[in-house]
Amino acid sequence: MLEVTNVNKNYGKKQVLYAINLKFENGIYGLLGPNGAGKTTLIHIITGLIPPSGGKVTYRGTDIRERKNRYHDDLGFMPQYTSYYPNFTGMEFLNYMCTIKGIPARKQKEIISEVLRIVNLTEHRNEKIGHYSGGMKQRIGIAQAIINNPKILILDEPTAGLDPLERIRFRNLISELSKDRVVILATHIVPDVESIASKVLLLHKGRLIEGGSPEKLMNDLDGRVALITTECDCKTEIEQEYHISNVVVNNNKYQYRIISDKTLPANAVLVAPTLEDVFLLHTQSGEEV
Repeated sequence: MLEVTNVNKNYGKKQVLYAINLKFENGIYGLLGPNGAGKTTLIHIITGLIPPSGGKVTYRGTDIRERKNRYHDDLGFMPQYTSYYPNFTGMEFLNYMCTIKGIPARKQKEIISEVLRIVNLTEHRNEKIGHYSGGMKQRIGIAQAIINNPKILILDEPTAGLDPLERIRFRNLISELSKDRVVILATHIVPDVESIASKVLLLHKGRLIEGGSPEKLMNDLDGRVALITTECDCKTEIEQEYHISNVVVNNNKYQYRIISDKTLPANAVLVAPTLEDVFLLHTQSGEEV
């Protein structure tokens, strides 16, 4: 359906993306990487906002630059930083977005009512967006992205700044929206993709590794993740031998969560890997999944 083929991106002499190759079918794809990894640049190329320096993005077999508006008709996008007119009500904003997206006036009321229901903002439709909470603004951002019933939904850091409860609600919403479309969720927040993504794509320093399902990536670390408990602060010594993914201090004892290819020390206790272990290992070391 949507394919990225050998995409590179340079800004002057600086290369920020290297030979990206991806294929997307219906489902949720978690584009996971630290800040500065190139996620937003890749998203902007996929949406057609900026051109690649090399390679191409095709949709249904045709370069998106040739499809132009036909591609955008099937695309919904929520950028990382969204600005709203604070004096617009939710209803006014969505009417405005319907007009921009070419939705006929006779259909707008019904469509807006449905997307407001989906994002749970019906009761707030006549409130000014300037009075919305952070979570409500994120939900109105989702509403504008799905108002044209897109086949491809792209969300760039959609949960940044949300409290834990809003993030859970947001993940549940994304799961519901993924039934019959491609959803690309770009984030550096690991829990946002661990529980809902069908496939995780790990991006690090502009290079993309197609890692597979969260379960597969975590299973690849079986036998490599352990806890070491000591009575001394040995972080410096331990991190010379292992990757440390977490440190907890409790009752004057230090507990280190480590990832290793080496033989584990005798006092290490094996634990189940998490996607955060995978993320930290490969963004710290630059290794491939």
